[in-house]
Amino acid sequence: METKNKRVKLDHIRRSLNFLNSCYVDPIGTSGGLALWWMDGAILDVRSKSQNILRCIISSPAVKDDYGNGAQRNSLAHELELVLQREEMYLHQRSRVHWLNFGDRNSAFFHATIKQRHQRNQILQLKCEDGTLLSSESDINSHLFTYFSNLFSGGGSGEMDIALDVVHSVISLEMNALLIQEVVDEEIKTAIFQLGLLKAPRPDGFPGFFYHQHWDIVGPSLCAAVKSLRIKQGCPKLSHLFFANDALLFVKANRTECSKICKLLQIYGQATGQSVNFDKSGVQFSGNVSWSHRREVCGFLGIPQMQANARYLGLPSCWGRSKAEAYNFLCEKMLSKLQGWKAKLLSQASREVLIKSVAQALPTYAMACFLFPNKLCDKFSSYIRNFWWKGDPERRDIHWASWNKLCLSKRNGGLSFRDFRAFNCALFARQGWRLIEYPNSLCAKIIKGIYYPNSDFCHATRGVRLSWAWLSLLQGWNILNGGLRWQILNGKSVNFWDDQWIPSNPGFRVQSERPRGVVVQKVHEVMVSSRKLWNESQLRSLVSGVDCDAILFIPVYVTDKDDTLLWHYDSKGYYTVKLGYREAVKQAHLVSTIPSSSIVWSENEWLLKGRNDHLFNQCQVDPTGVIAKAKRDEAEFLATCPAATTPQIGASGTTSGGSSWVPPSRSN
Repeated sequence: METKNKRVKLDHIRRSLNFLNSCYVDPIGTSGGLALWWMDGAILDVRSKSQNILRCIISSPAVKDDYGNGAQRNSLAHELELVLQREEMYLHQRSRVHWLNFGDRNSAFFHATIKQRHQRNQILQLKCEDGTLLSSESDINSHLFTYFSNLFSGGGSGEMDIALDVVHSVISLEMNALLIQEVVDEEIKTAIFQLGLLKAPRPDGFPGFFYHQHWDIVGPSLCAAVKSLRIKQGCPKLSHLFFANDALLFVKANRTECSKICKLLQIYGQATGQSVNFDKSGVQFSGNVSWSHRREVCGFLGIPQMQANARYLGLPSCWGRSKAEAYNFLCEKMLSKLQGWKAKLLSQASREVLIKSVAQALPTYAMACFLFPNKLCDKFSSYIRNFWWKGDPERRDIHWASWNKLCLSKRNGGLSFRDFRAFNCALFARQGWRLIEYPNSLCAKIIKGIYYPNSDFCHATRGVRLSWAWLSLLQGWNILNGGLRWQILNGKSVNFWDDQWIPSNPGFRVQSERPRGVVVQKVHEVMVSSRKLWNESQLRSLVSGVDCDAILFIPVYVTDKDDTLLWHYDSKGYYTVKLGYREAVKQAHLVSTIPSSSIVWSENEWLLKGRNDHLFNQCQVDPTGVIAKAKRDEAEFLATCPAATTPQIGASGTTSGGSSWVPPSRSN
């Protein structure tokens, strides 16, 4: 194998992997370096070696040339598999790749990742403030230590009274007592077990896996060390650290308000000892501020104006007419993940993991904030399709299955790839659900004041001159409304004829037409709350028998609590993106009929398994149980895809129209 490590480190790794023999070619500078390990069972004759290649002949006297000893051959094959697995595990740990696990023979990918990370993390030169260049490792370390020590050194008077005069107290005495109480062993154990298995929490090099496996041994001493943690002798015990490093301030573009902002920042810095990093700050103006006025304000504050392509918290701070161009950086980021030379080393199964864990997850945060144009969603899907079939996101090739089929669940014959349009709408349905569930939040109050001041989100109108944010929320409402219904408690908030409140009816509404002259408006008017019953005679005079039976099935509660909205498709009544995505896929008509070959396999999976167990594994198989499992899967499949038509499985386990399977005769 190729390596730039020295012999001492390689010998340590070799012994940990139980190899007994070795041959090395030492690296020269940043190039070359080879290592070869083998067991005692093999005979290795090194013919020649150079900086880039080792030529040798490997033989094993224990194995016959005619491969007649099957036991020895199987033992060597098993030993080889174990060695390859250990090598891949070792490379996976060193690569620090968290989205892909070992076990799928991606050693080449992990090794390439190690090399790339090693090159990327090197600091070859460091330019100081006076312009001098530092190249030696000791000079660079010394300069970094001095720089950050001065940056994070204490400052300010520490007088908090001036800063806290305008801050309202929200922490009660009970809450404060809970925050400053001593840390218990169970809390320490919970925090330790939340560490990543292969991440080193301390410079000792022990990963979280070590503490998880040997907690009974190291746990008591570790808890004692944490409880006695102090920054310095005589300091109070350290149990909590709070950080807040971002702030958005809104002011008018004039000297008076800017001077007030500067004074407030100065008071805060003197009280806390913290100072504002103006190099990472920026000023953004509205469109009606002239350029001369902008330069004047920026010069007074000492803060530069934000560029047009600047981003805040991962999103563009401003955009023009083209929303797709504003999010081109997401396309570039996705291409960098899929187009790297390392991705070509992945197996097909690992490509699927890369797509689902990395590529499809990249735009999730941005999708939760704004509705993406269809053009941008199609571009994302195109990158993923090309990468799946060819390994290159920008190279078109033959696609052997449609994208809609690949987006189906694996149970329905697809690969569970994500449809970005449906997922975008499902994320905005969650934002709409939060507006309903938390109407008193700051975000909900602002949106209500702008778009529906005299109504609520469920009855808000589209309006004119829509903003991008409001249009996005309306798209999410189309998904949310498909599963939103009322839970009847006192019945005073729900309109009997127009609202969605009957669980078993299509659309959760009353299907009967409203008779003329009917004065019933709210649901509580047809309830006998004192007896926890519905007024059946009144219901039958208002609606059809089907609607009446559906309403009578709803329990009546004797309570003064208001009716609540819930999500019908969740057992707890809460909206989730997972369930919303399923609803969005249904509305987009992505669940199509599965090919007949996939249907037959879905039905006969248990039959084939039972046949193989009986014929090849010599197992006792219960035919009745096998057929029952096959029929159960068939029923579940048809419930998922009602449009699909499948062959019927008969009592003998055969499909209608087909011949019975006859086992082949066994020959001695």
